[in-house]
Amino acid sequence: MKKTFLLVCLSCICLLLNAKTAKYVFYLISDGTGVNLIQAAEHYRADIEGYTKQGLGGDVYKYANKPFRFSTFPVVGMATTYSASSRTTDSAAAGTALATGHKTNNGMIGMLPDETPVYSIAKTAKEQGMMVGVGSSVTINHATPCAFYAHNKNRSNYHEIAHDLLECDYVDFFCGSNINHATDEKVHPNEKSIYELAEDAGFTVCYGTKEYAAKGKKAKKVILVQPQDSRNSEMQYFIDRKPGDMTIEEVFGAQLDYLYSNSGKKGFFLMNEIGGRVDWAAHARDGATAFLELEAVNNCVEAAYEFYLQHPDETLIILTADHDTSGPALGNTSYQGTPKAYASQKIAKDSYTDYLARLRKETNNNVSWEQIEQSLKDLWGFWTVHKLSDSQTKLLRDTYEETFGAEGRQQMEKTLYKSNEKMSVVACDIMTNLAKMNFVHGAHTSGYVPVYAIGVGADEFKGMNDTSEIPQKIARIMGTELK
Repeated sequence: MKKTFLLVCLSCICLLLNAKTAKYVFYLISDGTGVNLIQAAEHYRADIEGYTKQGLGGDVYKYANKPFRFSTFPVVGMATTYSASSRTTDSAAAGTALATGHKTNNGMIGMLPDETPVYSIAKTAKEQGMMVGVGSSVTINHATPCAFYAHNKNRSNYHEIAHDLLECDYVDFFCGSNINHATDEKVHPNEKSIYELAEDAGFTVCYGTKEYAAKGKKAKKVILVQPQDSRNSEMQYFIDRKPGDMTIEEVFGAQLDYLYSNSGKKGFFLMNEIGGRVDWAAHARDGATAFLELEAVNNCVEAAYEFYLQHPDETLIILTADHDTSGPALGNTSYQGTPKAYASQKIAKDSYTDYLARLRKETNNNVSWEQIEQSLKDLWGFWTVHKLSDSQTKLLRDTYEETFGAEGRQQMEKTLYKSNEKMSVVACDIMTNLAKMNFVHGAHTSGYVPVYAIGVGADEFKGMNDTSEIPQKIARIMGTELK
């Protein structure tokens, strides 16, 4: 018996010694992205491109979905997402699970429910000698990315969390749209901005990828954010991009360039919430915008995949989500789904609200129905691409009279990240109806999220996972353990 046990132990040790470890780790997160949203977006891609699929038996399927690159990865698993305080998590607790391997209460960052700090896999990677990057398509101190370096009982304490960023000694490259609440005039009216304090702390702050190319490539520590003259604090939605806008693909490319060129023999750990704004679009119940944000996610995955093809025996790529948002589903009671209808939408729901605000300002709040009607044609395809029913046309006209007309008053509907004009809400709802898309509500759900993996150790993620198990598995594949 003892001899058999000894032989088994020796076999396990030999397997561990011979197992490959990941030198280059891509830990990618698409916030708020459940399986139904990905499937609907892939159906949209198929409709736009006229995609058909030939089955194993030779049949051609007209209604197949066209997969994203990550959907073709050899390992596809699932993950549960509950927090320590609820079956439905928020991004703070979910981010903490994905970063540290520990569950916590909703709203808490980088600490257990009793407020004991816990440390992330980013710190573990640095202790392994790896270069480390933490990024997002939204603000660097938002709930998901900050779980990799901060500790706070309230995710909304953005300024305090930004100070944790400055004090973090294990992340070499931070990147995102900006730093939220970089100043705190109420509590610290005379304090320098976080950007100035970052320079004092030895960071090279790069405003845009051009500045990164000019001065960031060999800097000791880097913070990459949007150019200072950017139109908004967040990176633009894919659907709203204009020439010159900084994109998540450019940010991801700079992050990869920096980490690889400075990594040496130990490699790198690259975390990026490349799909931060997928969640925002899903909260707005804006299908077209969410679908195109997933195209941006896929573009980043393509870049990671190209790297993997050059280093297949040393690279691990993981793409997952922190939770599902809004419970999206394509189809109606007639078993129909027409996602191609979204192709006529040229503006995000949130951005149409901004458009209407500019229109109000330009006309001294005297916007005509003809102006609204023209914008609905140009930006949503109503009456041009899509023939609206009499009731849909009446709803739009009634909304105009109610919120813009002589007796009208502006009305706003609040979601988690934005308040939208009623006209924008109604337009988006009509578009959702035309596409035969449905959303349960505008908040998180407890639905499963997918886990896609390729490369060294990818088989670890087969089957059912939990978000808290993912960083523990990644650490083992890196040849270490989370503390």
